[in-house]
Amino acid sequence: MPNRWDKNIMQEIFEKIKTVTTLFLALVLLPTTSFIELDYIISSFKGDNIFYKDFIQDWLLGKAIVVGIDPYLSIHDLAVRLIGNVHQIQGGIHPTPHPPTAGLFLTPLSCLAYRHAAYAWFFLELLFVTSSIYLVCRTLGFNRPRMVAVAAVPFALIWGASGEEIALGQLVILQLLFLSAAWFCISRKLEIRTGMLTGLAIILKPMLWPLIFFFALKKQFKALLSCVALLISAGSICSFILGVRAVYNYVVHILPTVDKNYACSIFNISLRSAGLKLFKGTYSTVNNAVSAPPVINIPMFAEPAGLILPLVCLIVTFYLIYRMEAVSGFSLMIISCILASPVAWGHYFALLAIPVGWVVKALMTEHSSAGKLSSYALWGVALFPGSMFWYRCVVVFSGDIPTGTHAVTVPGGLVYLMFIPTAASILLFPILWRLQGQNHPT
Repeated sequence: MPNRWDKNIMQEIFEKIKTVTTLFLALVLLPTTSFIELDYIISSFKGDNIFYKDFIQDWLLGKAIVVGIDPYLSIHDLAVRLIGNVHQIQGGIHPTPHPPTAGLFLTPLSCLAYRHAAYAWFFLELLFVTSSIYLVCRTLGFNRPRMVAVAAVPFALIWGASGEEIALGQLVILQLLFLSAAWFCISRKLEIRTGMLTGLAIILKPMLWPLIFFFALKKQFKALLSCVALLISAGSICSFILGVRAVYNYVVHILPTVDKNYACSIFNISLRSAGLKLFKGTYSTVNNAVSAPPVINIPMFAEPAGLILPLVCLIVTFYLIYRMEAVSGFSLMIISCILASPVAWGHYFALLAIPVGWVVKALMTEHSSAGKLSSYALWGVALFPGSMFWYRCVVVFSGDIPTGTHAVTVPGGLVYLMFIPTAASILLFPILWRLQGQNHPT
């Protein structure tokens, strides 16, 4: 009896500590992150900051296709030719890592002046966010999905992942729209539409290519064939417009440099990057204001670790998907695509709106204990801040401030603060596995 009493008392104390910790972190992190993200979005349009948005890469890519020059010159060279003298450009010394198909999507906006195109893309992103949330709500069976979608837009602006995505003007929100539509079609067993929509998401950023194996595992061969057919068609169109050599150059020369330039960047929070940094530290030709030595200085172990971690992630995902329903497995596969990608920036995690929506729906419909709710809240608090917040934490804890001419070196273990969203995403695996048998989306 005393042991049992002690166990219950200790469990109650632990639950109270967890609740208080979660409340404290929420009161500190949520307002701070909200301020950081809103300030990031607003300041991204001020003065010459607008030229430091990632959107300039895709605008230049589309403009180069329209004008008829090599779209894979360095971003700086393209900017000089197509805009004029621009002092500050994101990743300017390298060609854009985005595929030529992404440039084709942006060719209509490339007809506008860059500043006007950047504002137009911002408003389009708000439309994409609203539409994505609406489709997720429809898939999950929310009441009044239109009202929920509109009400959730302010939250999308302050959530770290989506706020950074909108500030940068990247393509992930458009990918989210295609994947949300594909998820809705899976729930309605519309395989051909599912495959085509998934293909559209893949041609924007190739990191989603493992979704092809999802269709094979679930024996959705119509979706598989329609997805592959769209990818082949998109490649053929690009080869016809740009020439086979340009597409070949992108696949053979441009893509490998992405891993070389960004694999060990402090902002790269993929599993591969986690393995590399453990044994090799940080390194990047672009994001080099903050660097860190390896936690364990054995460089020969870096590449094996960088390969094993994402490989294990994919194997576990394939095993779980094989045993899950298609709707459940698709949301899990999205998480795995982000984690197993060689490069995963913080704004990639905006794609987690699909599985996160499922978790929110489950919490609204099931009766959970206070302890379980506090666990979910702690997980949500960990996922809410974006990379810019954790980056600032790393800088603050280092006791030094990087400037344009002064780089900061921090302890190797400190950079793993950046991986807190990665850890929170991994926790979605057991959460979704539990939910898929109890609260299946319909």
